[in-house]
Amino acid sequence: MVRLLVDAGADIEASMTTRLEAGVRALHLAAGNGHSEVVRLLVESSADVEASMTRLESGRAMSGVTALHLAVDSGHLDTMDVLLDHGSSVNIATTSTTTEESTC
Repeated sequence: MVRLLVDAGADIEASMTTRLEAGVRALHLAAGNGHSEVVRLLVESSADVEASMTRLESGRAMSGVTALHLAVDSGHLDTMDVLLDHGSSVNIATTSTTTEESTC
């Protein structure tokens, strides 16, 4: 299905915002769920491996979260390898700020 969407010209860099996350892209979703073949397809179709998102956790906004962070947090080794093979940096740090808001 993802291949069909990419081949049809879907915007693989489009992002969405939910109650607890902002700037979420297809690459983030695939990496966080361990879909390494989808991650491979997206990065080979020029998805930005350095794209970051923000997530809200326990009253703190965590910014700068990349697909690699999500793969590491979820323990998806195959996905980590794909991202690293395609230039994902291990040196990108996240930042955390206290928020009074309950949404991003």
